[in-house]
Formats: sequence, structure tokens, C-alpha cells
Amino acid sequence: MEQDLDALAARVVDHLDFADFVDTLAADSADHPENWENRSLETFLGAWGEFSRSAESWARNNGEEFPLKLTWRFLAEMLLIAREYE
Repeated sequence: MEQDLDALAARVVDHLDFADFVDTLAADSADHPENWENRSLETFLGAWGEFSRSAESWARNNGEEFPLKLTWRFLAEMLLIAREYE
């Protein structure tokens, strides 16, 4: 059964939650590669960088507050978005 990655990202509050989330993302990339636009490390990191540049606009457009200090949750959300960001 595919996990709700958005719900998992929303529950990340500390470094241990983040580590668990990264483990879940790694498993998801192996189990459901069809859900990943950016399957290679190179394209994933490139997408993460591109999203980082537009993260403030993304937050505003999605009714989210852009954190002035990076939170573990926002870092998890950035990783999740980078799997499909173009």
C-alpha cells in the first residue's frame, strides 16, 4: 500500500522524524519509481535546487507561511516536492 507522503511530511517536527521521512522517501523511490519525475540523484538534486529558489512563491501560492528559519518539516516538504519538480 502506497503511503501518504504529504501526511508524513506534515508530521515531521525534529531530526528523527526527518530521518524516518528520508528513509520512507528512499523506499518509495524504489517501490514506486513511476511517481518520481526526477529519478536520478542528479535530476533530483537539480530539482531541489530549482525549487529552493522558488520556495517562497510556492509557499505563498499554497497558503503556507514561508519559514524565516528552516524547519525539519519544511525540509521534508522540499524533498517531497523535488521528486516531481520541473
